[in-house]
Amino acid sequence: LQATGLITAQATTTAWIVATIPIFTALLGWFFLITSLSSFVAMNFTGSSTYTSLSGVKKEMKTALPLQIVSGIIAVLFVIAGKLI
Repeated sequence: LQATGLITAQATTTAWIVATIPIFTALLGWFFLITSLSSFVAMNFTGSSTYTSLSGVKKEMKTALPLQIVSGIIAVLFVIAGKLI
């Protein structure tokens, strides 16, 4: 895909695309990191409501916590990849 783009695109367009890949990779990583951290902090306030039951909190923790962990791992990988590219 990149070889086809290099053949059909102009040099300046290709240079801009290649030069901005690390920036967009790092931004995507920070997006995943902020999302997973903010959802974790918001989830900590779930038990403070008087309308929340213990079974609902357990269900939310069982569903959301693995997604937050995966999102955090993806975020770290994107941030590291953005620095290495």
